Amino acid sequence: MTSVPSPADRPRILIRLPNWLGDMVMSRYLVAAIQQEFPGAVLGFIVKKGLESCPGVIPAGAPVYMFSKKEYPGLRGVYRFGRLLKRDQWDMFFSLPDSFSAAVMAWATGTPMRIGYRKEGRNFLLTHAYGKPSGMHRSDLYRNLLYQFLNKEMPAALPLAASVNDASRDGLVVNINSEAISRRWPIEKAVSVLRDVYAALPMPVTLVGSPADKPQVDAVAALLPPDMQVTNLAGKTSLPELAEVIGKARWMLSADSGPAHLAALSDTPVLVTFGAGDEHETGPAFFQRHAVVRLGKLPCEPCRSNTCKLAKLPPCLLQLENERIISSARALLGLS
Repeated sequence: MTSVPSPADRPRILIRLPNWLGDMVMSRYLVAAIQQEFPGAVLGFIVKKGLESCPGVIPAGAPVYMFSKKEYPGLRGVYRFGRLLKRDQWDMFFSLPDSFSAAVMAWATGTPMRIGYRKEGRNFLLTHAYGKPSGMHRSDLYRNLLYQFLNKEMPAALPLAASVNDASRDGLVVNINSEAISRRWPIEKAVSVLRDVYAALPMPVTLVGSPADKPQVDAVAALLPPDMQVTNLAGKTSLPELAEVIGKARWMLSADSGPAHLAALSDTPVLVTFGAGDEHETGPAFFQRHAVVRLGKLPCEPCRSNTCKLAKLPPCLLQLENERIISSARALLGLS
């Protein structure tokens, strides 16, 4: 087995980042841990095309390789992409996605130390394959790969969010969408929640979302009362711009999805509604100014399905009382 380089060796470490925005933000704790354990190491990053501008994860000046399944389709394309990186001669490869194809990419780079979890029969492609712990928060799960590799006890995560003067903040940023239908607010529920929240905590509201989210957000915006002060930015912001909008807000209200995790970059208080998904694994619990609200009355909670198995629209979100959302927001903001 290849020996682990010492910090003085300034190893070259390539990190295959996750494919989803929220997971990518949570991987920043692994990046910080690697920088702490290997000061002076050269870090490189493989990023899903479209997420390369995600702020707060990739150190300035680090080499970034953008991967697109459309440009490199199938396992043959993944292998071809990995071979392009071989010339840069990396010492370690951390595979954060658990897929077989991510391990093929690692193997194709020729990196002598390839680290990841045992999944999808990919063990033979990795030099250091570890069992994946259950019930661990995703941010710790990524860091755990490093500390298993180093055979060291994992320390507590370092606080990474910068301190921001709350007096300079204003307004509420709202994200109603998620890639998973089971986590996305139904249009009628979103209108009801926003109307009641605005009445209880009146302040300017900014709706955000990706270009794919825009039709859903537009439908909600069209149904809101005309006297509400609402700005609709869905489909109009880059990732850095979205992070800036969130960073200037007094607080954020969000479905369980990537934009909720961007709040951690600027320490913006965020309240996240949970239906599907487990907040102990993917919630915003890795930074302090957050709260989670879920119905907690259905036997299927929490599920991990991207679509509700009980109904077309998820009852865990439809039945979540607006009053509970408002009271949770008051507590988060210190107003209760």
